[in-house]
Amino acid sequence: PSFVVDPTCGGGAFLLGSLDRLVALGLTPVDALGRVGGLDLSPGAVASTKRAIELWAAQHDLPTSAVDRNRLVVGDALQPWPAAWPRPDLVIGNPPFATPLKGRTFPRSAELARQERPDLLGPYADLAALHLAVDVERVRSGGRVCLVLPQSLLAGRDSAGLRSHLAEVAPPSALWATEEAVFDAGVRVWAPVLNV
Repeated sequence: PSFVVDPTCGGGAFLLGSLDRLVALGLTPVDALGRVGGLDLSPGAVASTKRAIELWAAQHDLPTSAVDRNRLVVGDALQPWPAAWPRPDLVIGNPPFATPLKGRTFPRSAELARQERPDLLGPYADLAALHLAVDVERVRSGGRVCLVLPQSLLAGRDSAGLRSHLAEVAPPSALWATEEAVFDAGVRVWAPVLNV
């Protein structure tokens, strides 16, 4: 792929894996660094990602200046991504699973994303469903989206429109799921590879 984005990059694990994969595919480490981008609402998470990628660069005998800080940005993935970024070929990551059913207040961007897609997302669709809908729209035609998602998205009433939409515009080519709760929150997850 020419550009990989993790829109909720956290500590950078998916971006580090992407860098390793790009190098394994034949890119030089410096070229690989120019082909990844990450966003996160948390300045601390973005700082951690930058540091992790700087350490990756150092392991490949590159100076920390080789890490393009414009590719790692504090920002809301539900709002427009940096205009300087190319449209990604791959969106990968682990978006937040927060649900309005537990009385959480969603950010304004989440409410706007839901309102802009009333046929896809009901009032109780969680943040992961919102991110999935947005990410599928932002990946280039012929690209892929692979997100770790709560299994509730597979059957929830308020994500039924999204599931139908994805079956038409981004059919899965692969799927990983587990019956065990692999996260501390006890949520069962799955990760589809969607072809846009």
